[in-house]
Amino acid sequence: VGALGQLLTDEVEWVRLNAAVALTRIGPRAVAALPQLVAALGDEAYYVRANAAHALDAIGAQPAHDALTAYLAACSDY
Repeated sequence: VGALGQLLTDEVEWVRLNAAVALTRIGPRAVAALPQLVAALGDEAYYVRANAAHALDAIGAQPAHDALTAYLAACSDY
């Protein structure tokens, strides 16, 4: 999980995207990547942001839902 969290800041978009997808599949056990996922909500690439949001939802912890709710309220992506 730690390595995937680090990949969310890779310079290559498809690496960041696939890291977010992998964290989504890991689900609640990906909670350690929460700070990186929240930061990825600000990524320049739409699909990275979208998959970071899905990963936060899949984690299911209250801090993840709080971050996702705040993001959704502030953005126009969704």
